[in-house]
Amino acid sequence: MRNDNKGGRLNEKEVPFTERQLLIMKLWEELENTEEIALKLGVSVNTIVTHLRRMRKKLGVKRTFEVYKYIKEREEGEK
Repeated sequence: MRNDNKGGRLNEKEVPFTERQLLIMKLWEELENTEEIALKLGVSVNTIVTHLRRMRKKLGVKRTFEVYKYIKEREEGEK
């Protein structure tokens, strides 16, 4: 993993996701639908899209599934 702040993938210890971002990702795992996530959290779809985009940017990846996979691997590593 690269460690440059120009969109490259960061070291996992340097990628702090907020509690809200982690909650959104958990809901994404269950629902995989931004409209349902937004409705469940009482926010706009645009807010969810923005959170997901920022998470992808933090990791330097293009797909939300890659963020999900990263978080799951990290959780398994903590067990």
